[in-house]
Amino acid sequence: MKEGVDVIHAHASSFSVISLAIVSTLFQVPIAYDCRDEAFRPWIVQMGYTPVWFSCASNIDKILTQNGVPRDRIIRLPVINPGYVQDYRFVADSQTVSNLIYIGSLREAKGIFDLLDAFEIICEHESNVHLTIIGDGPAQGEFIKYCRRMNLKEQVTLEGSLSHEKTLCYLSRSDILILPSKSEGVPRVVLEGHDVGTPVVATDVGGIPDVIDHEENGLLAEQTTESIAESVLRLIRDKELRQTIVENGMNSADERNWDRVRCCLYRGYKIVGLTKV
Repeated sequence: MKEGVDVIHAHASSFSVISLAIVSTLFQVPIAYDCRDEAFRPWIVQMGYTPVWFSCASNIDKILTQNGVPRDRIIRLPVINPGYVQDYRFVADSQTVSNLIYIGSLREAKGIFDLLDAFEIICEHESNVHLTIIGDGPAQGEFIKYCRRMNLKEQVTLEGSLSHEKTLCYLSRSDILILPSKSEGVPRVVLEGHDVGTPVVATDVGGIPDVIDHEENGLLAEQTTESIAESVLRLIRDKELRQTIVENGMNSADERNWDRVRCCLYRGYKIVGLTKV
């Protein structure tokens, strides 16, 4: 194997990572761990031959260093959207905001019940709002029941899991993207919001502050229903702020490019001794 493979590049949270780490050790093939979220097990990603770690955000850096990973072997690798995402860029010049959207897994760690509590507060102040939910997950049944108990059935639409293209269509036509997560790496949907021109309200957790500058290219909320609701209401009522966030978000998206990714990959591969990339 060693003669045919120069480096193993493994997604740190995948089920196959422990097998790849063992193969790396047995055949002395350098391994690069791509740490894209907080779901990886630190003890596993310390296995392998001369490992290097690609990290997407500061919270991932912290987990790695707290578990003994040398800081000089951690390379920050930006998250980049496919080029076609910008094909869905659409900026509406609307005075009113009515279409809110959540895109992601339906599980408790994503803050979906906080989202409904916050949306109830929003509806008390703004009657002409609607929330679209795209995604599915283990808490879907409980989420539907909770929505009914709160009498929000008419104001909330669950679309389920859609293709990426259909999801981007919904996102680009929405007025505000809400991400109420309790933990995150760098959520790709935030970057997609930047790309297509939809302003983002997200909780100040994980790697989100690495890609959202508060009041510049998004709004950061505390992990409370009140803070999430207040941030959304502020964006609904302040058109100038919305326009600023949309413009800066698109600029942020344009600054993320594959040349930066290529340079970061080269740095990491060079650390493990790979000179020809």
